[in-house]
Amino acid sequence: MLHGRLGETVRPDVPVSWSARTPESAGEIARATAGALDQRTAALGERQLAEPEPWVMRHLGPPPREPNPGLQALLQADYARRAGIAAGYREAAGITDPHQVIRWEGHKGNPELDAMRHDAISALQIRDEQADLAGMDRGQLEAKVIAGARARAAAPRDVSGELRATAQAETDMRITAGKAHVEGTDPATYDQVAAELAARREGWEADNAAYEAWSDSTAGTRDIAGQAQKELERRGYEVPAWTPEDERSGPEADESGRQAEAELEVEAEPEVSEPETSPEAAENAGPGTELEPEPGVV
Repeated sequence: MLHGRLGETVRPDVPVSWSARTPESAGEIARATAGALDQRTAALGERQLAEPEPWVMRHLGPPPREPNPGLQALLQADYARRAGIAAGYREAAGITDPHQVIRWEGHKGNPELDAMRHDAISALQIRDEQADLAGMDRGQLEAKVIAGARARAAAPRDVSGELRATAQAETDMRITAGKAHVEGTDPATYDQVAAELAARREGWEADNAAYEAWSDSTAGTRDIAGQAQKELERRGYEVPAWTPEDERSGPEADESGRQAEAELEVEAEPEVSEPETSPEAAENAGPGTELEPEPGVV
């Protein structure tokens, strides 16, 4: 993926540095500001190269690993440059969600920030998903919204708050136990509480890992659902409401309902019993003899 990027020729829409886009006539302060912005962009890029966030991994993939030192240096520089441009925009736009790349609605009234947004799109080579959504019909957009609702309905509980609180309480209790030991008092009670908190923390960690796995795996679906919802609202359509109960109202539910009704009908049918014959009549009846029905039996 990065090999192809390195082979691209420079086009007019390729993002350039702040220093390169600042004219000499802009003045010393403007050039110094542009230089500072370029340094910040480079620092953000190096940070993402060292520890890429989910939004970087989604569009640039993992950092390059090449056996050829020269090629490795080129690929790393390209990776850091692209990630730095996008990270600089996200910082300026106040985006903190590690899965969100840009604000799809843009920045009306702020042309500088909107230009940075376009630079980020170009640097990460993001497809214009907004244009894709604009080309969808109402049914396709509603399907995207419902897919996002399904993903959210399957979300495990977010226990990050409980995890932080329990970990902090465990740390405080261990500090208290240490102080008690230094002061010559018995720290057993504090150690016991700390052990209980540690066990609880491990449980929260497992739950938190499940939540983060869900968040990572559904980020794209939920992101597209949000965009599709805005597109429906822009067109003046009502956004479809969806609940897990709706899953049971489809063809399979109808079939199971018809099957249940058929079973009830079978149970409701009266049983037709065969005429009973007394043991004496059975003994007296020889072969080929028809048994007369008892009086009152038709």
